[in-house]
Amino acid sequence: MNRESPDNKAGFTLVEILITLTIALILIAALGAVITDGWTAWYRLKDRFSCEVFDDSYVVRRFFDAAIRKSSGNLSVDSSGLYIKAYYYENDASTFLDRYVRLFVADRRLNAEYGQIDSEGLESTILVRTICWNVSSGIFSVAGRSAQMKLDLDDGKYRYVVVSSAVAHN
Repeated sequence: MNRESPDNKAGFTLVEILITLTIALILIAALGAVITDGWTAWYRLKDRFSCEVFDDSYVVRRFFDAAIRKSSGNLSVDSSGLYIKAYYYENDASTFLDRYVRLFVADRRLNAEYGQIDSEGLESTILVRTICWNVSSGIFSVAGRSAQMKLDLDDGKYRYVVVSSAVAHN
């Protein structure tokens, strides 16, 4: 009769299997918690940065920079800083500053007023366009050929302060 001795056993005991399974379940539960927290944080961050105010802050900075850079260097701002006006040439053949864009805040919107200037210096509005909404306040300033803008964007849920500076290049 060929019997195996107790020292020559193959396999695992029930206790070893239960301990291994318990450790594996704890590790899987911990990994699941980490993944769940990661997804929650991702969606929270995505919600915050895909809101309208965040998108508007990007558009406003780009628009302000383009408007000031297009300017001939002739910039004006009212004494209270409620609007800024940048003057520029319509095209290369223009002999005097014949266009302007004026940025101002009204009715919780940042607006751009495009206008033309005749040879006698009279200004007339061509178009007023809204650049962004949810503007709670705005202030503009000029220092030499540089213009600064500070806007508070607030949609009731999120608030962003946009501070931008641009230099006239033409």
